Amino acid sequence: MLRFLFDPLGDSHDDLVLKVDGLPGMAKVVDSYFLSDFLGDKEENEAGDVRREVVLRYVEFVTEQIAAINGQARFIPVDLSDQYVGGLLVNTARTGMLSVKYVWSDALSGTAIDNKSNFAGVDWKEEGKWELSREAVLGGLNWSKRTISGSHE
Repeated sequence: MLRFLFDPLGDSHDDLVLKVDGLPGMAKVVDSYFLSDFLGDKEENEAGDVRREVVLRYVEFVTEQIAAINGQARFIPVDLSDQYVGGLLVNTARTGMLSVKYVWSDALSGTAIDNKSNFAGVDWKEEGKWELSREAVLGGLNWSKRTISGSHE
């Protein structure tokens, strides 16, 4: 399962956590700082509910990317830093299962990419690898959206 946890009291640095519930598990703390630019919004100094809405739009973007995977690998940026980019390289593993890798590259910068960027040919360094159920991944992302929006189930 993949989940995102959000700290609304943070300042857009170290305020978003990607949690991979697999073996081995992983929790990656990242910034939401460049998410507006990544999503095509150019608002500066987002705080409170505005930043929460940006994070919700980002989790929806991740959900759409995962749902659209059909045998061709997709890179989904998660850690947008001014010094590197890290994220999930996701592909179909077998029926109902996804191959998920956490990868990063210092050949890219979070300030130079957006949600339409092409990542073909990037030399990724791998940090983790899992085989996860597509249903569980999408369920975890839906849980993330409900939790971040404040409508717990």
